[in-house]
Amino acid sequence: MASHTVPRPATEEYYDLGSFTRQATTTSPHAQTWFDRGLVWAYSFNHEEAIRCFQQVIAHDPTCVMGYWGIAYASGPHYNKPWPAFDAAELRNSIKMGYSASRSADAYQATATPRERTLVKAIQHRFPASSRSERAKRHPGILHMYIHLMEMSKTPEVALVPADYLRDLVPDAGHSRHMPTHLDILVGDYRRSVDCNMKATFADDKFYMREGGRNFYSLYRFHNYHSLIYAAMLTGQSAIALESADRMETTITEDLLRIESPPMADYMEFFQSIRVYVLIRFGLWEELKSLPIPHDQQLYCVTVTMTHYGKAIAWAATDTLKVATAMLDGELEYRRGNYGAAFASLRQAVYEEDNLLYSEPWGWMLPSRHVYAVLLLEQGYVAEAAEVYAEDLGLNDRLVGVHRHPNNVWALRGYHECM
Repeated sequence: MASHTVPRPATEEYYDLGSFTRQATTTSPHAQTWFDRGLVWAYSFNHEEAIRCFQQVIAHDPTCVMGYWGIAYASGPHYNKPWPAFDAAELRNSIKMGYSASRSADAYQATATPRERTLVKAIQHRFPASSRSERAKRHPGILHMYIHLMEMSKTPEVALVPADYLRDLVPDAGHSRHMPTHLDILVGDYRRSVDCNMKATFADDKFYMREGGRNFYSLYRFHNYHSLIYAAMLTGQSAIALESADRMETTITEDLLRIESPPMADYMEFFQSIRVYVLIRFGLWEELKSLPIPHDQQLYCVTVTMTHYGKAIAWAATDTLKVATAMLDGELEYRRGNYGAAFASLRQAVYEEDNLLYSEPWGWMLPSRHVYAVLLLEQGYVAEAAEVYAEDLGLNDRLVGVHRHPNNVWALRGYHECM
């Protein structure tokens, strides 16, 4: 695997990626620095930039085994993108690059350490390498994966201390700065989630200004905004939620969504619809009524659907919509005074929400229990409303952890009104 990359001095201005280092067998200080950078980006799920860093390793030292290993590692599947998620063109390119890099690594093993030779052997089977527990506290990859492991457990809070190690470990790697907030949300620490996700989006802005947005890492940039907005919604901070939606939308460009390989719209178009959730959450009905519908209904299919949904909710809330749809049965029947039918529909909405596939944050950003409980309370069903609020807050054991919203301002206020 010959390198055609022009060497860049490692001393040139670059992102602040902290002090994490993993010694590679090389006589070039530049190659070592680029290798460390490649690892940090890979651990932060910016695999495209990681590959560019590993290519710089080879440009400075064509015999560096770990440079080739890094390309093979970063070009293959990972937590959020297993092999089945690759389209045909991606799969061919990834296998070609990874296979070539792993074979080149094998060819230069004579100068490698025993550990490096073991890694080279393992990468051909896509097995992870082990690491000493003490070093894990400064290991961006292990900390990242541990958060993913524990967020789907019954005790996500036990990972909060390891998550704290990651918060400022790699300052300019936005997704790594964001990752601890997966746990913050689950334990109800929305203030910290807002703060960390805000820092993550600022770090991502730095990368975006240099590299642009036509890359798969944009998925993670938008995910960080998504998490920030979700946390702001659960704390009643409308200004932060709306301002963050503004910032995010400026970079969700049509030319990005029209990239076909990989199919960027399949991954990223949803984020354009998040503003609708914010406007509904804060009852901004006039803004919803005037919200434009995207011109390309096929490209913006989720956004178009959610915009119609939001407008229907807005008209229902202001008592001017007379046509019912199945999606809006609960709200519409309630506005008509058909409370039995309304509550039945809302209970069904709660059931459907509880059975969504796990995602952090949830793709559906308006907890159905909030609507159900507030309408129960409005009709005088105080005990029933209190029970629904208690479930949402996690004050009883009826919901597993990932479905609870502890300490969220909407349920806290409603529960207080039931007392």
